[in-house]
Amino acid sequence: MGWRRTKTAPRVRHGRTLHKNNWRPTPDNYGQPQVSISRLRPGTGYRHVLRCSDVYTFVHLLPDWDRLRTRLNQILLASKPGPVLGWHRPGTVAICAMHRDLGAWYHRDYFTLDVDFFNRVGVPYQYVQEDGQLGDQPSNADWERVRVQFTTSLAHCFQLLRVLTHELGHHYDRITNRRGWASRGEPFAIRYERESEAAVWARYVAVFGDPRR
Repeated sequence: MGWRRTKTAPRVRHGRTLHKNNWRPTPDNYGQPQVSISRLRPGTGYRHVLRCSDVYTFVHLLPDWDRLRTRLNQILLASKPGPVLGWHRPGTVAICAMHRDLGAWYHRDYFTLDVDFFNRVGVPYQYVQEDGQLGDQPSNADWERVRVQFTTSLAHCFQLLRVLTHELGHHYDRITNRRGWASRGEPFAIRYERESEAAVWARYVAVFGDPRR
């Protein structure tokens, strides 16, 4: 499996503009398809904390990577299309760019899905009170949002161990489902994400370092 940067300008051949991105899997020296790892511009006010080489290294730490790469054409470091952290579609999984200051606003429902990770690795966060003030503890049960502040190392860890594995979970759902699509939804992807994180944590720390330090 190789990685490459996405070209920023297409070429012209025989009077026709070529597509900017090559979406076909590239064969390796043994004739087997590789998974392309590409990086797009993050967009104004956003940045990528991951490099293509980080993704390449990480996926090879996953114990089921050989199975997981089936029908996977591309892993994309994508621009920020909205509030999503990542996305998937047939043959592609994506990790979205983060705000330049690495801050993020979470709705309560989504925050509770990752608060175990935040507490375990020490990601700072504050609750947003009804008057807009930030506090370390919610003053009542009506709070709706949380302000999370990553460091570079914590954001790096979160995007690989939670965001990428979650989207790979949807892909795994698709390739193991007789229906041929990711019909088992978010519960399946969340379970896959948590199991992958537990399986790869020690390897992650050995290769990338402990994000808690």
